[in-house]
Amino acid sequence: MKGVLYELLHDKMGVAGLAILAFLVVMSVYAAVALPPNFPKIWNNPQAWARYPKLVPPSWASIFGYKVVPQYDVYNSTPDVKLYPLTAAQVFTFTYRLEVDAFPSSQPGILVYTYGYTPFNVSYGGRSVPARPSINVTVVRPDGEVVTIATGISLNVTVNAATVASELASLWERDYGVNASIVGVIQQTPIRALFGKPVVEGGSVKIVPLRGVYKFIVRIDYFAPGVPPRLVWLTLNAGGVGVKSVELVVSGNAYGLSGTDLVGHDLALGLLYGFPVALLVGIFTAAAAVAIGLIVGIISGYYGGWVDEAVQRLIDVMANIPILPILVLVGYVVQYLYQNPWTRLFIILGVLVLFSWGGMAIVIRSMTLSIRAEPYIETARAIGASNRRIIFRYILPQIVPYAFASMVFSVPSAILTEAGLEILGIHIGLPGWGSILSSAEMNRGVAFAAWWWVFPPGILLAVTSLAFVLLGIALETIVEPRLRAGR
Repeated sequence: MKGVLYELLHDKMGVAGLAILAFLVVMSVYAAVALPPNFPKIWNNPQAWARYPKLVPPSWASIFGYKVVPQYDVYNSTPDVKLYPLTAAQVFTFTYRLEVDAFPSSQPGILVYTYGYTPFNVSYGGRSVPARPSINVTVVRPDGEVVTIATGISLNVTVNAATVASELASLWERDYGVNASIVGVIQQTPIRALFGKPVVEGGSVKIVPLRGVYKFIVRIDYFAPGVPPRLVWLTLNAGGVGVKSVELVVSGNAYGLSGTDLVGHDLALGLLYGFPVALLVGIFTAAAAVAIGLIVGIISGYYGGWVDEAVQRLIDVMANIPILPILVLVGYVVQYLYQNPWTRLFIILGVLVLFSWGGMAIVIRSMTLSIRAEPYIETARAIGASNRRIIFRYILPQIVPYAFASMVFSVPSAILTEAGLEILGIHIGLPGWGSILSSAEMNRGVAFAAWWWVFPPGILLAVTSLAFVLLGIALETIVEPRLRAGR
């Protein structure tokens, strides 16, 4: 190993390969520490990504002139308890600033979540009356217009396009002189309308961003039939009941280091999880195939006779079996038989290893035959050395460098095979570079315009493959010392 490391550190390609490999290892360790153990389950649960913007570029796209509206996700745990003529209410207020000439994302748009709701009853006239909650969300725009965007008895709401359209249409007709026929345009783009203002150009109405401060008011009313609102207010004001906190989400038009896909996945997390998955797939498959080929090749070449004949015929049969259809068939079967993604992965890798060791065995057999014919092997046998000692003392040390170099060259093939199976529809269930490319391919109608969805996983696959190719080329000097003179 010292000799291998020495050769790598004195070769430019070896140094470059080691640097990339070190980066891959560091990212893999970081992924294992930073991401939760159940991250694959989280990744495959669409509800876990409901509040993330859909199909938006990374935040650093601003350096290319993209006008970024950041994601707004704020909690408010200090409600103002108020008394109204008919109800008592908890009022949560949020301040949102739109500072660029761009709109927030329309998917998912505006979300309101309530937390810690505790139902309560109000005592009145010798009976206990349950208080019923309802929610109302309004927005005070920079131009002074007050727009109700959602109402209902469900405490978690989203923007109601019809409500926004009906309110803005009348307000814009009054304040901007726009005909109420724009209601259809508002219904199609309620988020743009809410954060914009109408401009008449060439006889048509265009909605442009309205910069400034927006005040969101989330009001949760409590009504107890037949009970004076003041008694409901007193119960609320005492604390311990009602809603504990409210979260307001206004979707940004850019997100994170790698953007998001149609589901809302934070692609940076998927790419990060892909580092350990890629190394595991590549190193496990290559090491297992090379180990089997090494053992079988030495046995075949050293013992010869019927053992050699049986091994060679087995390799001939396996070499003529197309591996891709088998992998696809096995992949589709394990998708239905096993829910655990790691079980799926190792079954597929097992099949890949099963059909990958033949070429290595043939080369190792040839090398073993050559070494076995050397005079020192006959001398060792003559003085009583056992077969085991001859194999481990004289044959194996000469073959291991070649086997190690072959293993390094085999890693990219295994990684690309796993990614290719994902693209072909064999979904293992683990987040990774192949699964991200697979989802992009399935939604190619929109994904081909989303460069942040396609290029990063492809580049990472290429860079990972390049690292092992560079290491393999550098290790050729160990296998063939005559190459050292030219470097």
